[in-house]
Amino acid sequence: MLLQTPLAYFMIDDYPTCNQTYVTLCIYPVNYEPEVVTQRLGIQPTETQVKGTVLKPAAKISPTAALHGWFLCSKGLVDSRDIRNHLHWLLQQLSDKSVELNRLRQENCRMWISCYWLSKDGQGGPILCPELMGQMSQLGLEIGFDCY
Repeated sequence: MLLQTPLAYFMIDDYPTCNQTYVTLCIYPVNYEPEVVTQRLGIQPTETQVKGTVLKPAAKISPTAALHGWFLCSKGLVDSRDIRNHLHWLLQQLSDKSVELNRLRQENCRMWISCYWLSKDGQGGPILCPELMGQMSQLGLEIGFDCY
C-alpha cells in the first residue's frame, strides 16, 4: 500500500542547493498570433512575442522574433527555490485546460515547460515528484531544463 502524503509536505521553499529557479510554459503557434492562445486558454500570459517584431529594442543588436510565442512564467510570482512549487503553480493554472491544450497541439502549436535552475554551489539539483510528472503527462507537456 502506498503512503498518500500531501504534495506540499515534500516541497521546500528554501531549497538548499538552489540559488534561483522558475518555470515557463512555452507555446509557439504556427498559424496565428499569441492572442489566439490567450483567448483559447483564458489565461493572460506573462509575455508574448509576435513574429517579425524586435525582441530587445534597446540592445545594440536587436534580433527579430522568428516565431510567434506565448509564455506563462512563474518568475516573480512564486517565492520559492523549490522547482516543485513553481511547477505546482503552473499546473494549477492549467488544471482544466487539457482539451484546449490538445486542440492547440492539433493546430500545430509546439509547447513544453522550460525550467531554469541556478545552482547555489554546483552540487545537487532539482527534484520532480510523481504527482507533478503525472499532471504534466496528463496535459501532454514535455519538460526541459536550463541548469547553470
